[in-house]
Amino acid sequence: MAVSDDKERYMLTIEKSLKHKLQKIADLDNKKLGAYINAILERHVVAFERELYDTYGSDDFLVNYNAIFGLEHVPHLKYNKTELDVLVEKFLNNQ
Repeated sequence: MAVSDDKERYMLTIEKSLKHKLQKIADLDNKKLGAYINAILERHVVAFERELYDTYGSDDFLVNYNAIFGLEHVPHLKYNKTELDVLVEKFLNNQ
């Protein structure tokens, strides 16, 4: 199966019992296992970004985010549009 340009294939080795449990949970959520694991990983990234935001506040979040992930990545953390616009503007003005 072809992978779209915005995705990357990654092989993961996990314990059989963990895979079985994840599959059961994914089935209950009406998701394919890969989509379910992707959602778990995305929630983990959002939790990390939230911790960054809570630690550094709106003034320094993007500076610290970009120091870790680089300018080519956009936060998964959801902001209201106004707050995100303010953060980006502050960051760009400090460059």
